[in-house]
Amino acid sequence: MERHRLEDDGSYRRGSLRIIGCILRPEGGFGGYVLVPVENHPPDIPFEMIETENRIYITAALPPDTMLTSAPYARIETERVAIVVNEHETWIPLPSRINVFHSTYTIRHGVMDIFCRKPVFFTL
Repeated sequence: MERHRLEDDGSYRRGSLRIIGCILRPEGGFGGYVLVPVENHPPDIPFEMIETENRIYITAALPPDTMLTSAPYARIETERVAIVVNEHETWIPLPSRINVFHSTYTIRHGVMDIFCRKPVFFTL
């Protein structure tokens, strides 16, 4: 099976930011987001993670359709997210807890966008 590695991409520079497919609409205007460094992720599923005050966005490039043996999906949990491709799980630890019921993912044109909503706390 052929695997795509970031190091093989001529435009890749270690430590550089590559946004794969997520459209960011930060709350409170621009400058309201924080790039979360992602370390030690497997080279077969490249992804980026960005954290705002109320959300965490994860964007992952999926293999071409010809390499898929089953439909890819995301398993979203309170403290981590799994990207499942060909029944292989890649677990991504989240920088903070999220509300699973208000989190979702979409897949379009070979890109998985995962939108995680942080819990909202009210004080009286």
